[in-house]
Amino acid sequence: MYRKTEFDDQLWKPYLDSIESSFCPYLKKSSELGLTKYTEYDLTNFSNWEELSFSYALIHAEILREERFKKNDAKKILLCENLIFKKGKIGIIEREMFFQWTHWALKTLYTKKGLLFGKFWPEENIQSASGKLIPDPPLIFLSIRSTVGVADAKFFNLAPKLMDSHRSAVDDNESVFRSERLTNISRLLKNSLSQSKEESDVLELAFRLASQNPLKSVIYEYGIQYL
Repeated sequence: MYRKTEFDDQLWKPYLDSIESSFCPYLKKSSELGLTKYTEYDLTNFSNWEELSFSYALIHAEILREERFKKNDAKKILLCENLIFKKGKIGIIEREMFFQWTHWALKTLYTKKGLLFGKFWPEENIQSASGKLIPDPPLIFLSIRSTVGVADAKFFNLAPKLMDSHRSAVDDNESVFRSERLTNISRLLKNSLSQSKEESDVLELAFRLASQNPLKSVIYEYGIQYL
């Protein structure tokens, strides 16, 4: 399943309905307009699943950025890419750690471009800003969307060093990778995505990116300055 506007899963629909009605004011309209996309990736048999999940996220973040430039302001804020990951049977601790470095690296790179990354997993058990328990996600997934100014400032409470980047965020259409160490990753993304975004091409690109160890490169480049 690649960038479909609906995810046909019996556990997903009630979860989505609950999120739409009580927690996310943009999701219902986004779904109605076909601006919310779902893609499923199976990482079960890969030992380098962290690099792969990060590579997939890089690809979809760049796809969203490209589409955002083509939309008017009312629609660009509704664009959303959801990446659903299959990883076989893993425990609650493993699920909580699934996106630990991936999520950190994505925020480090893309907050300045006005992108927000949400990580979700079964038995997450978290509360909304109002103290209401958010429904338990049935699957491990990563959600990518544009930031909404002041409304999203609360998501940076655990990463205060990114608050200035969030407040001044603007997408200048330039690469998020500026250093020489990361130039090849930037080139791979730009050249491959400009040619095609078919599912087979994206899968091939993700494996090519993962072989470059982009997550390790970002961790090396930025250290823990934004933790």
